[in-house]
Amino acid sequence: MKCASPVSLPNARHCDTSHRLASATVILHIRNLIIKKIALGIKAYYANLKFFKSRLVTKGSKLKLYRTVIRPTVTCASETWVLKENIIQKLLVFERKILRGIFGPTKEN
Repeated sequence: MKCASPVSLPNARHCDTSHRLASATVILHIRNLIIKKIALGIKAYYANLKFFKSRLVTKGSKLKLYRTVIRPTVTCASETWVLKENIIQKLLVFERKILRGIFGPTKEN
């Protein structure tokens, strides 16, 4: 339902407030959905942990598994997400955590 312009509607303030509440509710729902999807991605990673920690498997194969199994688990239907900065940060932290597990420790020069 679309609200009328503030000029023609005397209670436009109420209409604007209801849109803000609906928007906040949608953002909260998306935030909770993304947190659940990150948890599913972590579960997928730990389900394949033996594969990711194996020295017999190349890093390329590990990356391929990450890109085909874990990342789609987290980003399924992400085209419709409205992302705030803190949610983007959570997704980046998740990705770095998985990539650290794949590549292992690095040596500083």
